Amino acid sequence: MEEIREMAWAYHARATKEEREMFMEYFKSLDADGDKKISRGEFKLLVTSVLSDDKLFDELDVDGDGSLSLNEVLPLFYMHKVSIPKCGGGCSKLLLNSYFTCLLCQNDAYHLCCSCYRTRSYQHTHSRSSFIDNRSIQLLSIQYINKAAIGVPVVDHHKVGYADHTGEENAGPSTSQSQPKSKTDIGLKVAGLGIGTANLMYHIHTAGGLAAATGCSIM
Repeated sequence: MEEIREMAWAYHARATKEEREMFMEYFKSLDADGDKKISRGEFKLLVTSVLSDDKLFDELDVDGDGSLSLNEVLPLFYMHKVSIPKCGGGCSKLLLNSYFTCLLCQNDAYHLCCSCYRTRSYQHTHSRSSFIDNRSIQLLSIQYINKAAIGVPVVDHHKVGYADHTGEENAGPSTSQSQPKSKTDIGLKVAGLGIGTANLMYHIHTAGGLAAATGCSIM
């Protein structure tokens, strides 16, 4: 949880006015009585079923006062936006730290906590070699971006451009001219957080799936 908390606070510190307003709207949607804090009852009633459990509430409640302040809700907002998965193994817990993902499961993602993977406490169609940890997936993402020379949006107050994998900025799309096909806008933005992946993970899963199908593994 500490890593997620630090990540959420970091994103919020660099957030735009619109993104901060989006977070405030989320907070208000949970604050049923308008007292500017989220009680355990409001949490369990209004948060999505995947996230609304007592253990998570206790982890979010840093000062232990039985309610969640603005800063304490930020990690919840982050988790809501990036869709924190649950372990598909025997524990079924939220995967707040490192975990394993089956690269052959594209439409219905399958994840495992390190403990369930290590102790084989799960039943799954695909073999061990189809699993890879989330940090290695990040490395595959970087490799894919470098290889494909994907354009990543560069935004400032005056213009919008695209930076390729070398960091060089290219002219952004005009109102009358579409973005050149040689560049791919992967839309690195999830509303309110400024991140995301669009089609990137499809290609990562495809590349990783081919590796898994041939019996490749990180270790």
